[in-house]
Amino acid sequence: MSTAATGHKQTSDRIEFCRVPDCKQTEYRDVCPVPWKSEAHHILCVAQVNAAVVSKKPEVQKVIDESKWCINSKVNMVALPLWGTTVMYYCANFASVTPSDLVGLKSGISGGLLTSTTGVPPFANLPQHNYGHSGKTAAASYNLEIKKKLEDWITQITVDIKSHSITGDDVGDELNDKAGEMRTELETRGRRVGSANGAIGTHEAWLNPGPAWYLPFSMAKVPNPLPFPKMIQKVIKIAQVLWRS
Repeated sequence: MSTAATGHKQTSDRIEFCRVPDCKQTEYRDVCPVPWKSEAHHILCVAQVNAAVVSKKPEVQKVIDESKWCINSKVNMVALPLWGTTVMYYCANFASVTPSDLVGLKSGISGGLLTSTTGVPPFANLPQHNYGHSGKTAAASYNLEIKKKLEDWITQITVDIKSHSITGDDVGDELNDKAGEMRTELETRGRRVGSANGAIGTHEAWLNPGPAWYLPFSMAKVPNPLPFPKMIQKVIKIAQVLWRS
């Protein structure tokens, strides 16, 4: 495999467009450092970019390949929490639990394990990376939503390329714009109403859950419902994993 002049790991020296997560120019995990355990999320996802931003038409692919856009650039990266990060932040009294006895954990639930006076976490109002990322429909799956957006976009730029009204630089600019739009969208979704008192965001939804408490936690446009009581079993399973590790 050759290396492009830009330092990206690519398939050919002529290709500037970067769609691999481990390119030599940028280590994507270092692009969005945060003081909490997170997962670096590609806003325009790797699999979807590789599946959609490709053309069987040489004249179209040539313009895409000329773009200096990098999938690991700061504009396309965001740090998102996992459920484990959220649970461990709010559930601070695991000390009362032993590996062979779940009574402490179960009693901790009624005593406030799932309701906390803990302050606002640094990852408040950000969706969970492992909720709504995948799914069966574009509405319920962030991945499929991105794929559909990119497929629509590639259809449009194919027309623009044929009319010679778009360049490689334009391709990069448009992809950056799409990443920026979806970053804003994720921030908006993380502030959806989910609490019983109508307050917005993941923090309020966790502390004062309403029937739709799950809304701000999901990356998806239309989240799959998740009843709050199921979090009890989720906490138990997470605690068991921690004991085994």
